Amino acid sequence: MMRVAGGSDEPRARRLTHWIDGRPDPGDGTRIGPVFDPASGRRTTDVPLASRADVDRAVEAAARAFRGWSCTPLG
Repeated sequence: MMRVAGGSDEPRARRLTHWIDGRPDPGDGTRIGPVFDPASGRRTTDVPLASRADVDRAVEAAARAFRGWSCTPLG
């Protein structure tokens, strides 16, 4: 179990990852962003902030997947 930065004893969920090219990707970035529960104001987890390289990988994966996904029926 992780603890909230700053010395709080409130438990926090694991850090989330990006989802790129059909799989979890921790990313290359070093920055993180906190996620808060809007009802309680409690910090619940952290998310990685994407680097430029992370965004480039995600856009490239989306472009490769577009042809197949664009032909997928809605129902």
